Amino acid sequence: MRYIIGSASVLTALALIATTGGQETKKALDPLRVVILIDAKTKGIAAEADIKQIDTTGKAIGKRAVNEVRKPGTREELKRLEGIYVIQGAKVTLMDGKEVNCDLLLSVDVGQTRLRDVKLISTLDALSDGGRGKWYGYTAEVGPKK
Repeated sequence: MRYIIGSASVLTALALIATTGGQETKKALDPLRVVILIDAKTKGIAAEADIKQIDTTGKAIGKRAVNEVRKPGTREELKRLEGIYVIQGAKVTLMDGKEVNCDLLLSVDVGQTRLRDVKLISTLDALSDGGRGKWYGYTAEVGPKK
């Protein structure tokens, strides 16, 4: 009889530990980060401008291959930035409040959303479908859907 009562107590304790342990192991999903390339010829966006946020205006309107990505004046290739980017329209809000409507190259099709926590990578030289050009590289987190 003593053995049965002891076993029941152990099983109850294990059940309590299992339910509380499961609550602690839930992990928050990391936000999606994307790479953004802005053509240096874009009017209204100065070299290495501070960007507050970017609101994409809809679905991707095309794709562009970007290769031979380098920091200007160097031969070092940044292979991690090479690949196929999607072209999306966007409203870029600069830190001074100025807004610029333009097309961007994004590493992922994010649809219509807000990109926040925009951080500068650097100015880049790259070869794309449109020829060799100069780009401003940024990263950002995808915000909640509109």
